[in-house]
Amino acid sequence: MRWPVKPVAVVTVTAVVTVAGCSQTVSGTALRAESGVPDPNRSYGYVDDRCGLLVDSSIQQAMGADHIARPYSGAVCQYVLARGSAMVDVTFSWYDTGSLDRERSLATERGATVTEKVVERHQAFLARRDTTGAACSATAAAGTGVLSWWVQFRGQRNGDPCKDAEKLLTATLQSDM
Repeated sequence: MRWPVKPVAVVTVTAVVTVAGCSQTVSGTALRAESGVPDPNRSYGYVDDRCGLLVDSSIQQAMGADHIARPYSGAVCQYVLARGSAMVDVTFSWYDTGSLDRERSLATERGATVTEKVVERHQAFLARRDTTGAACSATAAAGTGVLSWWVQFRGQRNGDPCKDAEKLLTATLQSDM
């Protein structure tokens, strides 16, 4: 079979010119596109005796605690949990005009090891800092500001408090009022 030279040559030249003219090398590093916060008008503050939209029993269950006490509630909610003979301190905070960059900067300044995360479609980070026990906070951009759960295993240097902090953060971001 004989191919006509002119049509094949025209197609080949057109393809080469198109590829050469439309291709270019771009320097830099690819980054994931970041949309705004999925819930810009949502409040995560203290409402109806709930901290971060979670009732005490759901926090106790998520943490696998035998007992829970909340000695303080408000803009910041503090909990003391007992898991067997181990004591766990937990704090929830909601800064309705806060910034994720500011919170990350403060965690870094205080010597925490920061790990970037995406939790329930929210930009977030974990900040691990073991000074008086294994401790970690999970912080996310949410609503108009930032919310954070901090977990510390009192007097213990082992264990993974980041897992518990992230679990509470996830439950908060999934909860409905």
